[in-house]
Amino acid sequence: MRKMTAVMTVALFALWAFADEPPPIVNGGGITLKDLAGMDRLVTVVLKGSNAMDRNLRVLDVGPATFSVMSAKGERTAYLFSSVAEIRVQEGKVESQEFNLDANRALRPEEQKILDRALERCREFFDAASSNQVVKMRAATFLCAGGKKDAAEYLMKLATSNDLPTEVEAALCLFVGGEKDIPRTIIPQGLKSGDRTVRAKAMLLAGLTGDQGAVSTLQVMVRDRAADICGPAAKALAMLGVRNAIPDIFKMLQLNDPVKGDSAVEALSRFGGADVIEQAKALLPQTEGQLRYRLVLLLYKLGDPTGKELMRTEIFATPTLQPEAAPLLAKDGDREAAQYLSNRLQGLYDEKPEVLMFRAKAALALMHSVDPTAMTHLQKLLTANLPIAKQGIANLIAETGRRKLLPILQPLIEDSRVGVSLTACGAALAIARPEFQERYIASLK
Repeated sequence: MRKMTAVMTVALFALWAFADEPPPIVNGGGITLKDLAGMDRLVTVVLKGSNAMDRNLRVLDVGPATFSVMSAKGERTAYLFSSVAEIRVQEGKVESQEFNLDANRALRPEEQKILDRALERCREFFDAASSNQVVKMRAATFLCAGGKKDAAEYLMKLATSNDLPTEVEAALCLFVGGEKDIPRTIIPQGLKSGDRTVRAKAMLLAGLTGDQGAVSTLQVMVRDRAADICGPAAKALAMLGVRNAIPDIFKMLQLNDPVKGDSAVEALSRFGGADVIEQAKALLPQTEGQLRYRLVLLLYKLGDPTGKELMRTEIFATPTLQPEAAPLLAKDGDREAAQYLSNRLQGLYDEKPEVLMFRAKAALALMHSVDPTAMTHLQKLLTANLPIAKQGIANLIAETGRRKLLPILQPLIEDSRVGVSLTACGAALAIARPEFQERYIASLK
């Protein structure tokens, strides 16, 4: 018996000795994984290979080769050291997408069929002699993401065409399509363009590609009076992590301009951090109206308890702001907000783009509460003969990443209107390919 015990002890010691090292801790100030166990510190787990991130977790315990965490919903999960690239200590709760089980499984045959048809439609548009360059570029983007070399070659040819607007657009298409080899001269040239649309796209491209060489120019642009210049600059600086731009963006947030305000909220939400939360809270007591709503929305997006409470008790209680607050709260499981949306969906409505978009957001939010009528409402909305609304709803569907929504995109994929069909094709590809979805959604904002 003693001999067996000794053998088992040696075996366990050997297992411990040769176990994988714990993953590195980032932004922890020297703290170890064992130190984090049992602490009230939130972390992000970054997985190897896919670089997928699970956010807002608390470390519970650490073993020889694994560690366990608790999610915000109280779910316990264990990770192998060998499967984790790093663990990032958060400064507070951050906005996090719901875990999408679909992203970790292969497409079912019926789902693959829809994706294949979407790519076929893109091929039809790309090959059609009647298609204009804008259509061909958009179709090429999706074909490029589907691994079609001729589409990538077409876009690369346009990216070196000596026509700056075309070059910038083609470079953006290449990035969204998954190509990393983009001519770097395009961004600095685009930022100098007198065409504001070109400049805005160059700023977006700088942020998406992580071009640090554009920072000094963007820091000047973020102070520009024009919303179509300072807004994209703020978002690009946030993508690049240039935190010394935060004071300028807070100034933008306080301006009486909805475009600037929305851009500032989006940028500051991406920055996150205790300093952003602290500055937003400091401004709250002296604000009202739309500015107060922006600050509450910012705090809500950053997971701050004050933001959550004010969104529920103040913003949702304001009749004019209920349509904005309810979808956010319903996604987080607020029953009162879900009931409000359910009631709104039962009534008659005008077939106007803004009305259809609100109802689509409501239906998608109700899916989080497993409302059996949500899908029916969504399908009905897509029967309206309003191309702009159909495209907007398709983009909302793309953001969800939910594969169960693929079938309702089928009629849109076959739509005779090129814009509707291509948008549906992009949405289908985004749902089926999570790595494409991230780039695609970022390019739309």
